[in-house]
Amino acid sequence: MSQLDTLPGHPQIKACLKKLIPVPPSTILFEGPKGVGKAAFAKAFAHALLSDANPHKLESGNHPDLRELHPEGKALMHPMQSMKTLIDETGLPPFESKRKVFIIYEADRMLPSSSNALLKTLEEPPSYAHFILVSSHPELLLPTIVSRSLQITFFPLTTDEMSAHVEKTFNQPAAEAKQIAWLSHGNLNKAEKLAQEKDDQLLTVIAEMGTAALHQSYPHLFRSFAKLESLIEKNQTDAMEEVLAAVYYWYRDLHLLKAGGDRSLLFFQGQEEELKKNLNCPLPELPELQQRMKRIEEALICHISFRHCLTHLLL
Repeated sequence: MSQLDTLPGHPQIKACLKKLIPVPPSTILFEGPKGVGKAAFAKAFAHALLSDANPHKLESGNHPDLRELHPEGKALMHPMQSMKTLIDETGLPPFESKRKVFIIYEADRMLPSSSNALLKTLEEPPSYAHFILVSSHPELLLPTIVSRSLQITFFPLTTDEMSAHVEKTFNQPAAEAKQIAWLSHGNLNKAEKLAQEKDDQLLTVIAEMGTAALHQSYPHLFRSFAKLESLIEKNQTDAMEEVLAAVYYWYRDLHLLKAGGDRSLLFFQGQEEELKKNLNCPLPELPELQQRMKRIEEALICHISFRHCLTHLLL
């Protein structure tokens, strides 16, 4: 059984990738929402392309014919120097396999100079070089890069797929697995985090922040911001998306409680007393909140500070 077979969901994509293994395209673009398994599929497909090589080196992540690039620095971008190093490596023949595979995660975070430099390599790649671009925002990629790529689009996993994965992988009861699947909205990363127990520290800070904002207690709100920033200083890109999702669930839980809904469906179950403090406060409607969040995500792409974005969202 290949690594592709062990991944949850996306049966059509698995079938497609298996057909591509004998004669893979030089550039392939895995696109789709964050957290639906693109990165895991990229790595599994890379391993399949290098299946003639030493399997132990693949598993250890030290294979000389596999190169993985992640955004770097405070701005979380792909700097020009990293791209130059990658391009130089494409000129070297494979060491152990008949192919070399380059995975560029969050490819939409390439600087313009990096994108243009990579484009020249993608136009005339060596026969042994294969590039896998992974992006949640393909619209930010150079159109010329997209046009030279075979695009494979990932969609959120279905509730049944997610529930089966959570139940099997994390040994969750069927009822709890279904609840986690429903709460995750097709986001595999979110489901796995929920299955391993929600980050209570983060949720506690979000609850404090939400209460402070609704009661217009600004000193408490800015103290909560400081706590939040200390929690997410590592791995900021993923953390920011998780924070925005948690803020949405905070307001969704408040609407649920106000409407007398099923309390077992609360996302902030450990903070129910904190939620109850806010039931008399006016709440933004959830569709309005979603529109605000969309604008916040666009602002974050433009590198507007996360604190400024959260202030705008909450106040």
